[in-house]
Amino acid sequence: MAEETRRVPQFLSGPTAPLAVLLPMRLLVGYVWLQAGVAKFYEGWLTSSDGLKAMLDRYKSAPVQAPDWYSSLLLEPAANNLGVAAWILVGAQLLFGLMVAAGAVTRVSATALGLMGIIWFLGEGPARTEALAFALMALTLAISSAGRYLGVDAIFKARNMQIPLF
Repeated sequence: MAEETRRVPQFLSGPTAPLAVLLPMRLLVGYVWLQAGVAKFYEGWLTSSDGLKAMLDRYKSAPVQAPDWYSSLLLEPAANNLGVAAWILVGAQLLFGLMVAAGAVTRVSATALGLMGIIWFLGEGPARTEALAFALMALTLAISSAGRYLGVDAIFKARNMQIPLF
């Protein structure tokens, strides 16, 4: 078929064309988590423990209580080390949100965001159904390696660079 009669653009007809459907989801998930990290940063979560204390109190007083293992594994260590927990939370939201939006090491970063979404859902309970939705979207991105379409992963793939885990 002659090039001038092609009806499908070249970038939509390659082996990664099915991943084009996931591009808006990848950008949305990355933006939401990046925006949450930026908001926490500007609210002063890294310099003051008030924001993290309020979040932990909200989790402890949720109408549906989290499982016992959740409290002992996550809430108690975070309450004992507020500064470290705030740095981990804000840093993870910023780093992994940016990586998913850019399509960089998408499987690892989307898996991390999926786990953070599950932790968010367990902490807040069924009142926050968007937490489960974002967790499932992030895990879908991790399974599909969505960064191979218009992302940093596509650049590495095109150069045949072997990077583990993606």
